[in-house]
Amino acid sequence: MAPTPKPLSAAQQKRADAAAAKAAEAAAAEAAAAAEKEAAEKEESEILMFDPIPLPALPVAMRRELPSDAEIVQLDSLVKRAELRSLGEAYTALGTAQQVTNMLTTGDHPPEAFQETLSAQLAIELPALLEDEPDFPAEFSHPSDQPLPPPPPGNPQLNHALRNKLPFWQKVCRSKTVLHWIEHGVAWTWASEAPPEPWSEPNHPPTAEHAEFVSSAVAALLLSGAITPVAEGPTIVSPLNVIPRRGKNRLIVDLRHVNKHIIPDKADHPYKFRFEGVADAPTVLQPGDQMFTVDLESAYHHIDIHPAFWQFLGFYWQGQYYVFRSLPFGLCIAPWVFTKVTRVLVQHWRSRGWRLLHYLDDFLFAIHPSALIPFGLVQRRVLRDIQDAGFSLSIPKLKLAPAVVQQFLGFVFNTQWNTIQVSPVRVTEFMSQLAIVQHKKAPRGSELARLLGQLASMTVVLGTATRAYTRACYVLLSNYRDLSHHWRHTVDSRAELEFWSRRFHEFNSTPIWRSTSVTTMEIFSDASDFGWGGHGLLRGDELEAQGYFEPWEQGPATSSTLRETFALDRVFTSLARALRCVASSSTSPTAVRAYVDNLGLTYIMLKGSRVPAINFVVKQIFEFCWQHNIELTVQWVPRCLNERADILSKLHDGDDWMLNPKFFHIFDSHPEWGPHTVDIFASELNHHCDQFYSLYHCPSTSGVDAFAHNWAGENCWINPPFGAIGKVIRHLRQCKAVATMICPQWPGRPWWPLLQPDGKPWASFVVNHCELPTVPDLFLPGPKHSNKHATAQLAHLVPQLAANGSLAPLLEPVLKALIHSRAFSSQTKYDNHLRGYFAFCSLHKLSAVPADLRTVVFYFGSLLQRAEAKNQTVSVLTGPRDAISTLHQLCGYESPTQHFLIKQLLQGAQRLLKTPKRKRSPLTLRHLTELASRFSGPSVSLQKHMLVTAMSIGFFGFFRYSDLAAITANHVSMSQRKITIFLPYSKTDQLHRGASISFSACPGKLYCPVSLLTQLFARAGLRGTRRPVFMRFDHSLPTEIAIDYNRCHKQFKELFHAIGLDDTYGTHSLRVGGATLAASINIAEAQWMAHGRWLSTSAARGYVHQIASAEHVPTALAAAEAEEPSIDPSPNPLLAEPMVPLLPPVVARRRYRRATPTPRSVPTVIHRPGRRPITISSRLLD
Repeated sequence: MAPTPKPLSAAQQKRADAAAAKAAEAAAAEAAAAAEKEAAEKEESEILMFDPIPLPALPVAMRRELPSDAEIVQLDSLVKRAELRSLGEAYTALGTAQQVTNMLTTGDHPPEAFQETLSAQLAIELPALLEDEPDFPAEFSHPSDQPLPPPPPGNPQLNHALRNKLPFWQKVCRSKTVLHWIEHGVAWTWASEAPPEPWSEPNHPPTAEHAEFVSSAVAALLLSGAITPVAEGPTIVSPLNVIPRRGKNRLIVDLRHVNKHIIPDKADHPYKFRFEGVADAPTVLQPGDQMFTVDLESAYHHIDIHPAFWQFLGFYWQGQYYVFRSLPFGLCIAPWVFTKVTRVLVQHWRSRGWRLLHYLDDFLFAIHPSALIPFGLVQRRVLRDIQDAGFSLSIPKLKLAPAVVQQFLGFVFNTQWNTIQVSPVRVTEFMSQLAIVQHKKAPRGSELARLLGQLASMTVVLGTATRAYTRACYVLLSNYRDLSHHWRHTVDSRAELEFWSRRFHEFNSTPIWRSTSVTTMEIFSDASDFGWGGHGLLRGDELEAQGYFEPWEQGPATSSTLRETFALDRVFTSLARALRCVASSSTSPTAVRAYVDNLGLTYIMLKGSRVPAINFVVKQIFEFCWQHNIELTVQWVPRCLNERADILSKLHDGDDWMLNPKFFHIFDSHPEWGPHTVDIFASELNHHCDQFYSLYHCPSTSGVDAFAHNWAGENCWINPPFGAIGKVIRHLRQCKAVATMICPQWPGRPWWPLLQPDGKPWASFVVNHCELPTVPDLFLPGPKHSNKHATAQLAHLVPQLAANGSLAPLLEPVLKALIHSRAFSSQTKYDNHLRGYFAFCSLHKLSAVPADLRTVVFYFGSLLQRAEAKNQTVSVLTGPRDAISTLHQLCGYESPTQHFLIKQLLQGAQRLLKTPKRKRSPLTLRHLTELASRFSGPSVSLQKHMLVTAMSIGFFGFFRYSDLAAITANHVSMSQRKITIFLPYSKTDQLHRGASISFSACPGKLYCPVSLLTQLFARAGLRGTRRPVFMRFDHSLPTEIAIDYNRCHKQFKELFHAIGLDDTYGTHSLRVGGATLAASINIAEAQWMAHGRWLSTSAARGYVHQIASAEHVPTALAAAEAEEPSIDPSPNPLLAEPMVPLLPPVVARRRYRRATPTPRSVPTVIHRPGRRPITISSRLLD
């Protein structure tokens, strides 16, 4: 017998009932969800299976004429008096109800008065209009919630508009955040985790000027439910402002105080997102698409704010406080919130396969005529979804008629002709603003900023030109301390404004869909200090380009980025012929990808550069690409992948030399030899004729590889590599060409019998010949080895020095003498400064010589700006001042650098710029002793012993690095007690007379220069040779090349660090230390000045360090004891012995003249006796 169950207690029964109810509720919900899912799948399958062919076209009834002006006035008055409760009754009275359907289906718009009334009653009329479509199957109907009660006339209620449609959002939305916002309102967290303190600020002045407009706008907000009045002042009262926009005023609330408490100014806020927009058009649109646009009205105000946050969104107007209860314009998170909400609809539409562009409250839909779901059906479903979501449409902005040309977000899309253009309205606004800024001498900062903002917003159409051709304007804008201030135009800013005034319409069109074909050409480019190089791959063919920079473009006068930009420009120009051939064969753009190893250049090519010289080259590249229909993409690659271009940029061409132009002029002007039409073997910088052939591609070349061209019909000038003379003669005979050729008188070469066959004087095709004189400047080397100083261009700078005819040869020695009036080091220094000066004048189209005060002031301004940015000293101004002054003096002009203004500018720069670097710390006897004890002697390497010897010689001889590098073994004479070193030249020996410096021995001292040098000669085997004493070591092996400055400086530093010295010690510490010690002991100032080869007392005293006291130590003993007590003070190289004077009253000197070396690039055979160069004119008679 089964046991009787015990009755449940009341609590247990209650829990059981609750569980059962919960289970029943879950089962019902699950069944409802399953049914809903099944219905949705059925609906989608029916849509996808629907045959579009029998679907009837969109019904359009016969249209009546739109209401007359009198009828519109009557309609407005009736609605305002509330005699007609809805616009539908007004339409019925006028008989124009069908016109609303026509407008929604064709995009026609009534007059403005009719639009305003229609817009006010859209929420009432739209459901009825959409239901009056009997021709569509019932399966396409869309479920809709119960409509809201109609709002008061002229007052569409926006408050809770989305909350009242919550069932629709629960169906289509998966985001819990969005659903929470719709149901409860938007809330946010404060950056400081605490609400801001009470704060209030009065309204901005424009609100008082437009009080009537502000009152009407506040009333409209109040009627729409977006704001509500409050009795007490809210926590934050933000100011109101009025901003004019396209002829209309707009009321805004300045919420900057609230925003900074939500997102701090420099915080990495979490509300980052990406807008969709015009940039996505190529992905969304397809050729031939028909488009329509939808715009929401008062978009932000549809979204509620959580009541707890109303108090922070307050404002005050005419004695009443108000707070926003819906999302206001101006709140920093408003775009993010609204986009997140509307993306729910966008996702819903795209899940059905409908293509659209979305930006905040603007939507553009695109339907292809062959689409499965027709245009009309998509449009009605979209409008119904917007109604079911609770949003209101802006009737004046609706464009519902199918069109292949549609305006959206200020751009005009044409899917038939594949173009995007800036809309006519925006073009008119831009040109008007441009005229305002362009014709004002000193525009306001706000006017210039507005113009630049308009240009930046058009970048999607205008391309990178909006960056490259606005850099000077942005620099000008950065000078404004306040946007209300005025500032005068610069030359560059005016040029940029003129560019947009003339050429805006050229750029106002771009294709929607660009070619996505494989890259047509790949280019690699690189730059060195003196040259550029690159190569390209075009349809399997390798093309190489190489050349040298102009003197003012070479380092260190220019930055590496500028040289890299030059290189990219030259490579493009050099390969222009091949690129033009490809571009002309197709109407689509030529895709070119350039690879560079300068990362900054990749950004510069996209955005331009603040450096005027770099931006100028970027503009040239942009113009080149625009003219030749090239799409350029610049990509960074590591240097290891750009080795070939790097080799080309550093290429040294041993045959890169030319005949002196003065000798060429003689041949070219002679009727029997000239004029010549083509230079067969030349380059960009050494060609004598406008038409020339080069070894590599370069900008002006007529062709690459001279032997690949026919020389017939030209009078050729041929200065060939001597190894190719045989091939040149064969090609001349093959082409039957006329030429003037230079060749050496070299009977032993294989090609010589071709010129003198069978013992004849000359072959039949040689019609004339002459021997060239053997002079030092007969041939000029290539640009890498030439000393092409800017001051050498005097003949071009000074009209008074112009000479022609018989006077031309007399000009050369005059210019040479003028240039050599300064030392070689001064020439080099001035040349570096003048390169930058000439570049600045060329860039801004200013006269360099003679220059006016304005040119020099602006140039110094650019130098001062760069010096402040790089924390440099005033020497960046004093060097160019001396160079410009010297150049003007040599040219016979008065230098503007002598003006009082320039002197005051330099004086002020000394106060503004960084303090000059402190001189090197002096080396002492203690330091030398420690260095010699650790790094000299037979037990250490030869390299370290050589370095310590150099330090000792430099210390006691007051030598610079250049002095040490110039010493060769044959310049040293040694005895047991002393050595004498002859310096053939030095920095202060401008006439190269030479000087002898003697050193006394210091027996027992580790730092003794005589002992150290003697050991070096013995270990290195220098005696009886002409090798440099202080040579360079490669892999610990000595070479026959003098040590270079970088290695010397680095290796000296390593030894200094090894004994605990800091970075204030360097190569110049030797000369500073010797001078400091000499000034501290009883040696006459004139003697140690002569020993150190100083020409002025001020220069010599500048080397004496502060440790030298005013009262010098009277003897060497005291000086040595002060340095190192354990050192025996005598003898000392700086203390002259009676029998071996170290510093005689007159330093022994003798005249020394260096032989001018032959440049390596010029073949030495030209200067050998018996092999004099000859010039041959050939005319093939056979």
